[in-house]
Amino acid sequence: LVVTNDDPDNPSLNTANAGNANLVPELSRTLNVSLEYYTKYIGLISVSAYRRDLKNLIRSVTYQIPAGGSFNGEPLPSTISSEDWLINTVGNVANAHMSSIEFAVTQQLSFLPGPLARIRVNANYTHIKYDNYENFYRPTNVANLSWTIPYRAFNLQWNTNWRPGYRTEVSTGSNSWPTYNRESLTHTADFTWNFRRNADFFINARNVFNQDGGTYRGKSDLRTRWVKTGAVISSGVRMTF
Repeated sequence: LVVTNDDPDNPSLNTANAGNANLVPELSRTLNVSLEYYTKYIGLISVSAYRRDLKNLIRSVTYQIPAGGSFNGEPLPSTISSEDWLINTVGNVANAHMSSIEFAVTQQLSFLPGPLARIRVNANYTHIKYDNYENFYRPTNVANLSWTIPYRAFNLQWNTNWRPGYRTEVSTGSNSWPTYNRESLTHTADFTWNFRRNADFFINARNVFNQDGGTYRGKSDLRTRWVKTGAVISSGVRMTF
């Protein structure tokens, strides 16, 4: 038990973090199904689905225990402050399941003329469904798009990733203004120049367009944390021996 607040001059409840002696292992069973079609021009179209059943799902939980009570079979401190206790721990909250369907396309544009025929495109979209969203707090849609463009000794790869905003706590949390992670649309780029047989010059760029990142409360977009992380660009030379 790690006490985080037991100040007798603080009218708030006593708080502590603790392990859980009654925790049992989380178990899962997953079923995957995939249908794939190989196209004429060096490509692949696929549809995939999976279902995951979870038993004894482990999540963070908070218990309120009256002053003088016990947790994990041990009495809680009662000599400093007489307020009730909020114990933050982990517990087996439920049995649950989640399922998803994914559509993916991989295609080399070999039908184009000249060097353009080596361009390769990868795209996928995933929709995720939860039996009870309150057990997961994760996005329900994810999409990715990438381009690989080689030309002689040069290679450029551009990746775009998207997910919608999603709620990260109970709908009554934060004084009935629940917290959401905002929508994310990020771009990364990797450029390589193989100027010798065993040497590459590279430039890597992350968050190319410097998207804001943060959280907000409620549907009205009341900002609680808004961060500009900036684009991160690195370059150098790689050599193999």
